[in-house]
Amino acid sequence: MGVCQSIRARRVAKRVKACPNEIDEHLKESAKKAKKVSRVLVLGFEESGKCSLVEQMKILHKGGFTDEERLAFRSTIYDILNEGGKTIAMQLSQRPEFMDALKPENKSLVKLVLQYRIETAYLHSRFSPEVGEAIIALWRDPMTEALMVEHASEFYLNISTPYFFDRVSIITAQAYVPSTEDIFRAKKKATVSETPLQTALDNSQQLSIHMIDVDLPVLVSSTQKWIHFFEGITSILFCVDICGYDKPDGKKPSHLEQSMVFFQSVINSRWFLRTSIILYLNNIDSFRSKLLNSPLENYFPEYTGGQDVNKAAKYLLWRFLQTNKARLSIYPHLTSCNDPNNLKLMFAVVKETVRQRNQY
Repeated sequence: MGVCQSIRARRVAKRVKACPNEIDEHLKESAKKAKKVSRVLVLGFEESGKCSLVEQMKILHKGGFTDEERLAFRSTIYDILNEGGKTIAMQLSQRPEFMDALKPENKSLVKLVLQYRIETAYLHSRFSPEVGEAIIALWRDPMTEALMVEHASEFYLNISTPYFFDRVSIITAQAYVPSTEDIFRAKKKATVSETPLQTALDNSQQLSIHMIDVDLPVLVSSTQKWIHFFEGITSILFCVDICGYDKPDGKKPSHLEQSMVFFQSVINSRWFLRTSIILYLNNIDSFRSKLLNSPLENYFPEYTGGQDVNKAAKYLLWRFLQTNKARLSIYPHLTSCNDPNNLKLMFAVVKETVRQRNQY
């Protein structure tokens, strides 16, 4: 019996002795795997382009959307169409000079649009073709065009609304399935999501995209409560809607100014001292036309470049870069999230940033 106990004791001792070696091997293997995973945190407010960016990455690297995923976007598109129509109708109804000057056949459509409610069962419902036609009739009325020129900065209209207005007949069809372009434009919201993508990085690295989207006040005011969870992130892709310089938000700063505040709090955080920043200034095409009707100097008095889109963009970029007290590497880019060629270029920049980051 004593011999048996001695044999068992020697076996146990042998296993215990082997444990440190096994642990070391496990740690080495884990370290190797960790080096092959680069994480990019995508941040930005509503309409900044981050949602479209991640969805387009799925198209480029994961083969696109299933039919079920496409149908899931239908509710978001219905909401954009409905809210856009109601906004136009409400703004017209609140201004007698515009309401009275509407085409006679369009005046009754204002009430129709305002009273419409979408069915709750989105996957099995259909946006009313009658209301869709009413919305497009109001949108094409000369008084709505005048409204947009004179008062666009006084109310909020989703930047993709005109696109969906032009597709009303398609969207209101019974068998409507959102196209890839529709999905890009829809910018469906998420609270926090992670999209892992296998890319052609060096050593077949996996690029993991983390997207955060919460209410603007909460995001800015509670940064310190969540930001430490992303310590050691490889890169941050910060998306900004460059057209948000005049968006009304009660008595609060514009969306662009809020983005600047949030950007400053992120890049100067002690959790990102070795993180590179890609600053993605989005919607440059809309920005070019918006400057004509909404001068940038009305909101940034120190700006003196007039309607020159290059000077205006450079000025706003300068405002963002001035907040970089931590002296992080910042890679700025002006583009449009709905241009697939620009997105491919942007994704190439992300990968190059990851490569440079991994060299240290």
